[in-house]
Amino acid sequence: TSGSGSESTHFAVVYKGIKKYSVAHESLLPDYVILDPELTYSLSPYQTAVSGIDAFCQAIESFWSISSTELSRKKSLESIGLIINSLKESVQRPTKSSRYKMCKASNLAGQAINYTKTTAPHAFSYPITKLLHIPHGHAVALTMPYFFELHAKLKSDILREPRGMVFFKERMIELMNIMNISSYINIKPFFFKFMNSIGLETKIPIKETDTTILNKIYKNINLERLENNPIRIDEKIAKDILKEIL
Repeated sequence: TSGSGSESTHFAVVYKGIKKYSVAHESLLPDYVILDPELTYSLSPYQTAVSGIDAFCQAIESFWSISSTELSRKKSLESIGLIINSLKESVQRPTKSSRYKMCKASNLAGQAINYTKTTAPHAFSYPITKLLHIPHGHAVALTMPYFFELHAKLKSDILREPRGMVFFKERMIELMNIMNISSYINIKPFFFKFMNSIGLETKIPIKETDTTILNKIYKNINLERLENNPIRIDEKIAKDILKEIL
């Protein structure tokens, strides 16, 4: 699908009820991978979008993860650059070139998270997908603009990045530069425009009361993924972000 990058990781997934758990073992990582973009030619525009945006979010999250390395960040940046330049075309007017670039970008994002794992947007996505039946990549993208802005406006009292504030600010500047985002006030507009360009809604249409579904999602956030996040996410921050997308 040019999205999960699972061929590049030593992870597998198990669900118990609506809670998602990761299984990790080196034997799950293949010795060789064949990437054949022709296998993605039959994807619908929506499936192309939700798969591609998953890879995009993986690359971003890997870049700011507390476990990032110089090598993982290099792979993340290459993936982000390819996706920004290829995903819209793959959705709207797919070509052999755009399909190939998305296939490569997904693989690179997978390689990156194999080192670092994912962070807050993925932690929130699992209950959103399970409870509201929103495809995984779309569910991840819904909270990404808000977490990205929160990271860019970081306050030192909630920092958990062990390499310190200066290091983390430099990483956020790198991310914003590759996306041509000049200020934190442009972060949400960038993501909303990007999502709209590939046909993804930026809000969740729900039938249950906001409070009911908000509490259900909050209680089932994946804490393992949340621990990789460079800033601490408390209940207030979590529920404020969920209110933005409901």
